[in-house]
Amino acid sequence: VMVQPVLLDYGAVAEEIGWIGDESGLTNAKRILARKGSFPLRIHYLEPFLPADFPGRKAIAAESRRLIEAALLESLGKPLRPFAFDVAPVRYTPARGGDSPAAS
Repeated sequence: VMVQPVLLDYGAVAEEIGWIGDESGLTNAKRILARKGSFPLRIHYLEPFLPADFPGRKAIAAESRRLIEAALLESLGKPLRPFAFDVAPVRYTPARGGDSPAAS
């Protein structure tokens, strides 16, 4: 099975729409549905890749993110500015003999 990264481009309202940090799915849905008017959404289906070419799920996710960021940069036509939020990655210790995380 191939992995196909997808870029969801909300244009000028992206930071108002984005699901950031610890916001729950329910809170995000309520916030978005409470907005007046509509907003654009352009969906960019990026080139699929073989997950077997990467050593585990974290590497697959990193490659997907790299491809999405490159597509976003191309879509914007200008350099990305620093992200307004800092969301720390989950700390984990790789399990012995595999790439499954174990809580630390």
